[in-house]
Amino acid sequence: MATVTLRLRGGPCNGETTTLDVTDADNPPEVYTVRVHGPHESIERFDYRRAQREPDGGPDGGVWIYQASTASI
Repeated sequence: MATVTLRLRGGPCNGETTTLDVTDADNPPEVYTVRVHGPHESIERFDYRRAQREPDGGPDGGVWIYQASTASI
């Protein structure tokens, strides 16, 4: 198991960074889903798609850029 860092771009989590445990640090999931509490306690789902890996990724899997999917904005 490896840990990769995800940097989210666009959508409600723009600029946030999170970590994810994956089986293969060179091939994290294509889609990362975020559930955000909306107004009046409703929960909205936003999908982020893997866009690219940052060039200086680091030792354990590096930083992957995930872009908000246009379908979930």
